[in-house]
Amino acid sequence: MSCPLSATFLMDGESLDKVLSSSQTNAYVAILFYASWCPFSKNVQPKFDALSSMYPQIKHIMVEQTSVTPIVFSRYGIHGVPSILLVNKTTRMRHRGQKAMQSLVDFYQRATGLAPAMYLTEDQIIFSENKSNVLESHNKTRIKDIISREPYLTFSLFFLFLKALVYFYPNMISNLIALWLAYIPHPNLAIFGESKQLLARVLHLVDVNRAFNKLKLIKSRPFHNGARSARAWTSSLASFSLSKTSSSRASQGVKL
Repeated sequence: MSCPLSATFLMDGESLDKVLSSSQTNAYVAILFYASWCPFSKNVQPKFDALSSMYPQIKHIMVEQTSVTPIVFSRYGIHGVPSILLVNKTTRMRHRGQKAMQSLVDFYQRATGLAPAMYLTEDQIIFSENKSNVLESHNKTRIKDIISREPYLTFSLFFLFLKALVYFYPNMISNLIALWLAYIPHPNLAIFGESKQLLARVLHLVDVNRAFNKLKLIKSRPFHNGARSARAWTSSLASFSLSKTSSSRASQGVKL
């Protein structure tokens, strides 16, 4: 025997407040505060779905931690997940203890005074959950096997899908190309023309030949300066040697 279809609703804090404010005085609302990252929350969710089927007269609401602000949790006195509340206009009761199925049913009966419309054991809930998980994983695995084993079949189906799109929307490709040409940035080729004109203007303002001749003149100056200093050094050396020769001759004449 499998669980009937559940009637739980996912809500945020604003929707939760609206539901509780619009509910009747004696009408109970069951709220499951949970977190998607918490493994204990994952274990409680199928049991909460089963409770919605066992107590169809009670509205069951699930509130995920990241979908509400911390103020909402503080307002209802929730300091940890998962937590189950039974709320009406006048009372608010929180389940304390183990999250076993029988413990939850007893909590419902004590808080509301209602008997379940049907009884579901924990084994039936686990079997139903495992069956749905197996079917889901089997379908995913089957699709992956088909794609890996029959790549040509996958390609053919994809080709038929594209052909059907072109048949029903003949202007789609041209519209996509026009959209791409309109919004995708392309290289601005006019920049090269502008840079050529700018370079020509610079060359027109600067006389290249004149600048080159000036550079040659600057380079040749050190060579001419060196040649001049060499000539002066040679002439001074020659005059020094001549004066020395003449002085030696004069000393020899005095001796004689």
